[in-house]
Amino acid sequence: MYNNNEVINYLQANKILALKLDHELAGVGKAVSNQIETIGAGATRALYYLSAQGRLRTQNQRQILQTLSPG
Repeated sequence: MYNNNEVINYLQANKILALKLDHELAGVGKAVSNQIETIGAGATRALYYLSAQGRLRTQNQRQILQTLSPG
């Protein structure tokens, strides 16, 4: 049978583990959130460059670079 000290030690150890796990999961949550923002920004940029306005802008940039570059 368990005595009071064993039960208290068991509960304290579990509380420490739970707090550590909670802290680590919070860090993972922040990293996932940052990754989702990065993917969203990339998708937005890709959609812009695939749009007519984006293609026109990149074509104009190429023309300007060709005009400026000695060749």
